Amino acid sequence: MGSERRNTLPLKFKLPRMDTLITLRNKVTPCKKNNFICRYGRILDLITTPIEVSALVALSQYYDPPLRCFTFQDFQLAPTIEEYERLLGWYVKDHPPFTKLGEPLMPESVAEALHLPIEEVSLGLGPRGFARKFLEEKAWALEKEGKWLLFSAILALLIYGLHALDRDHARLKRKSEEDLELLEESRKKAKIEEDLKEKYQEGLAQADMGLSSLLSLVVKLTSHFYNTQAKQKIAMERIEQNQTAMQEEMAQVRAQLGQLMDIMQNVIHRQEENRQANPGANVNMNAANPIIGNGIPVINQAHVEGMPNNPNDAHTYHVPIQGGSQAGTEDRDGDFFMPRNESVYEPFGPP
Repeated sequence: MGSERRNTLPLKFKLPRMDTLITLRNKVTPCKKNNFICRYGRILDLITTPIEVSALVALSQYYDPPLRCFTFQDFQLAPTIEEYERLLGWYVKDHPPFTKLGEPLMPESVAEALHLPIEEVSLGLGPRGFARKFLEEKAWALEKEGKWLLFSAILALLIYGLHALDRDHARLKRKSEEDLELLEESRKKAKIEEDLKEKYQEGLAQADMGLSSLLSLVVKLTSHFYNTQAKQKIAMERIEQNQTAMQEEMAQVRAQLGQLMDIMQNVIHRQEENRQANPGANVNMNAANPIIGNGIPVINQAHVEGMPNNPNDAHTYHVPIQGGSQAGTEDRDGDFFMPRNESVYEPFGPP
């Protein structure tokens, strides 16, 4: 994994004036120095520690305001609690932590810690704390009066104020808070962009699904249309075949009817010839019911003058004629004849 390129930030460092603090430090005797170290740690050495501006510029490029440490790619350059204890000679287990961070400092608490009257604390304590000039004047006054405990407390506050609680540190804190706000805004923007991207991808997926569904529907409708056309074509072909068969059957029926008409004409012609040949024959026809139900008159065996009364010499003819609706009766031979009271007898011999 390659290292990311970082832009160099231009920084300005303001070196505090240390001559007054060095003079106050020199007022501390070795015996009093041990007592001071026991109370506040080895913070007197911070006054005389040389400041390497180039090192500060280099390290500041990797300073992370939200984390308040130097962050590198592979490790973090931040002292541990044990390292702080060794550097300051001040053990945390012997001093409970201050648990009232974030709460406003009351003048009574500050006066008790600095061993100062409440009136002086109220006059000197401003919105950002004590002014350096106020603390230095108070330290010189206490040193002249020989009040060592009060002098040590003011000196420790001056050292902490320059190295730990300086205005530059407050500025860095505000800058870190601003960076946190910017980071939160950038995270919100990134989340919004990610949500929009997900919704866009979901919209594209739904559009693809809708398009595929539409294509499948079009394919189904097309196949159904062609199947319907094929079925209609098959049905029309069957109808045409049925019509052709019906036409053929009707032609056959017409041919049979023509043959029957020819037979009827021949029969009628022969009857006329027989009548002309035998003018003395008497035929009794019932004018009321000369026709049976199928429209065929019955010429049955009759008593005809001049004709033999032999059944083999007489024949029954079924002649189709127009009209007629009365039903007849079927005999044992399958021939139809009129009822006996309405029988039609005609002397007619075989052709």
